[in-house]
Amino acid sequence: MKKILVPIDFSNNSHNAYLFARDLAASVDAELTAVHIFSHQFSDIEPIKEEGVEKKSERLHKRLEAFTNKFPDSGEVTTKLKLKRLVSYSFSVIKQLIAYSTDYDLVIMGTRKDHPTVEKILGSVSSAVAQEAHCPVLLVPKGADFTGFSKMIYASNWESADETLVNKLISWASLFKADIDFVHISRDYEYKDFEKVKQEILAHLNGRSKLDFTYTFVDIDESSALRGINNYAAKEQADLIILGNRQKRFWQNIFGKSLTKEMAVDLQIPILVFHLEK
Repeated sequence: MKKILVPIDFSNNSHNAYLFARDLAASVDAELTAVHIFSHQFSDIEPIKEEGVEKKSERLHKRLEAFTNKFPDSGEVTTKLKLKRLVSYSFSVIKQLIAYSTDYDLVIMGTRKDHPTVEKILGSVSSAVAQEAHCPVLLVPKGADFTGFSKMIYASNWESADETLVNKLISWASLFKADIDFVHISRDYEYKDFEKVKQEILAHLNGRSKLDFTYTFVDIDESSALRGINNYAAKEQADLIILGNRQKRFWQNIFGKSLTKEMAVDLQIPILVFHLEK
């Protein structure tokens, strides 16, 4: 992992996401780019002003610099962080972030905890980027601090057994020396044969000459995938949930409308979304 992107909109959510991204980037010696994208849409935080794009860009770059300098460095972050700042204009913040993701190894975005539905928890921008980005996207809940990853939960459905996704998972587990639990929610997927999924994943794992982490397989009988994964992660004190997203169908299955109406979710654990190119 060499390059990490963290979008900044100067909200409390992006404050937390930046701190998490800063510490993660320093831990793996990656370059961190803090980006602010502005468009024709404005909010109370950024009122309309009569100024051109170039002048506005200069002003926002100073604001972004002040934002990233606001937080005191701690530990090795002081000497190890390689930080860049980027301000750009686009008609669509979402499309611009997705375009930027082709040049990065990871995008880190904040989520919300003060709303009862998943769509509002993630926010429209975070949700769209998590589905469509060309690199993995890490969704960080408010209040989460980066202290490394030692226990990862991988949501194992048929699509997540794909070799490309498993190889991405192996790279992450090896980077952080983290153990992996492959968790399958029986009732929530079209494919019920968990043993076949397990054998597919095992074939990919056994194809590696050496693994420097441990793993286990768990089958959970639960009507809600999101609730089942969340509850298991909390019980096992996991610090990262990983979703393998081959198609939107899986994402909709996890964060679909039926689930948002069914339960209020209080996300406590960062979620990492892997993709396969369409």
